[in-house]
Amino acid sequence: MNEANLAGFIQQIIGIKERTDQVLDSCFKNRKSLRQEQSQAFKKLLNHEHSSDRNAQLLAIYINWALKHEGHKLLADDHEHVLSLFRSLNSSDVFEKTYLRQLAARLLCKTGYDLDQEKKLASTLKPECSENFATQTELMFANTAESEALTQSFISTHSKLAFADFTIKVIEQKTWPIDTQGVAAIASPPPDTEEQKGAARSRPTSSVGAKDKDATQATPSKAELVGLPKPLSDVFNSFAKFYKEQFRGKRLDIVY
Repeated sequence: MNEANLAGFIQQIIGIKERTDQVLDSCFKNRKSLRQEQSQAFKKLLNHEHSSDRNAQLLAIYINWALKHEGHKLLADDHEHVLSLFRSLNSSDVFEKTYLRQLAARLLCKTGYDLDQEKKLASTLKPECSENFATQTELMFANTAESEALTQSFISTHSKLAFADFTIKVIEQKTWPIDTQGVAAIASPPPDTEEQKGAARSRPTSSVGAKDKDATQATPSKAELVGLPKPLSDVFNSFAKFYKEQFRGKRLDIVY
């Protein structure tokens, strides 16, 4: 089943909530007892014994679909509905995990996201979510902004070498919930002691993806390891040199 069909379930629930809200407002003057009954009904619907985790995932999928395919307008109108449904979930941890993974993909791959809209939605959810959710989203947005500035700085000083659409993101270790499959660019500070080797890590990504790298592993041979075409390999190696000059003590590698 594609993402649009999965998101459709949440759309239907939001539609039902809008209609019942209108009825309660126009016919019953928002009677408190009826509002409580409405809230309990949605909690029962979303937390059915065999579908609680799945519905938490579907709410995150709906957000992902709306941000990518609805020009951000639908979600802007639905923040309160999304928040209301989230408050009804028992499996909020499942929602957070799915949402953060999809947010990372949108930011890294630039798949139709609007950074201001992303920040606005995250701010809406933060008071209701865990401390880890707030910390991760803040760091991801900070890394994204810093990387865009770093990319522009590199392009401005290497205009003859960098591609017009060249982009790279420097992201912090363990902050981004990304899959371990694919090609990645990694920035790592050299460890000073055996005890620090496992801890002295940070991580970036180019537009091809991202991945953790333990500093105790053998250092791969940069772009040659993944067989990048020479024009792209030249750009990456130049950026690695540029990055090292900007951040002393860190190295930039590409690993699988």
